[in-house]
Formats: sequence, structure tokens, C-alpha cells
Amino acid sequence: MSALKLTQVGESLGVILPKELEVQLGAARKIMKSRRRVLRELAR
Repeated sequence: MSALKLTQVGESLGVILPKELEVQLGAARKIMKSRRRVLRELAR
């Protein structure tokens, strides 16, 4: 597994993800989009 890089974003920290995760992130975005209402309820 590749090391993650932290970078300053304003007053917060951001994470730079390796390109290998792009496929997994695409799948996660599809799931989050189709289950948006459920995820919002869980975030309460």
C-alpha cells in the first residue's frame, strides 16, 4: 500500500490519495449517490 500525503488546506488538513484508489473511489461514489438519503439519515 502506498503512503498517504497530508497537505494543508486553509486551516484544515487534506489527504492526497494515490491514483490506484481511483477505481475504488468511483464505485464508492456510485453507492453514495444511490444511497444518499440513507447516508444523510445515518449522519444525524
